[in-house]
Amino acid sequence: KKKKHKARSAPPKVSLACTTDDDCAFTTMANGECCPSLCQPRAVSKASAEALEKYAAVCEKPRGECPAVDCAPPRMPRQVACVSGKCVVRAAPSRERE
Repeated sequence: KKKKHKARSAPPKVSLACTTDDDCAFTTMANGECCPSLCQPRAVSKASAEALEKYAAVCEKPRGECPAVDCAPPRMPRQVACVSGKCVVRAAPSRERE
């Protein structure tokens, strides 16, 4: 007999795999968490970011019970990039000349 898990959806497996920068996205979801909780967004594959968003919507946290995360604004602009086949976060090129 196989045991069935009742209405508990497992967190998605997060992938960092990419081919181009467009394959990557930011998420503020930590692994296995129901609520956005990261002040510094992390880079994941676009498909993983979408899966995490869907997971947050069906996760067992009662609706509206995610605590607001009080984060300082980022010190520098950041962007996602595909480096050696993995999504990473790096500083965005600054537009101003020093």
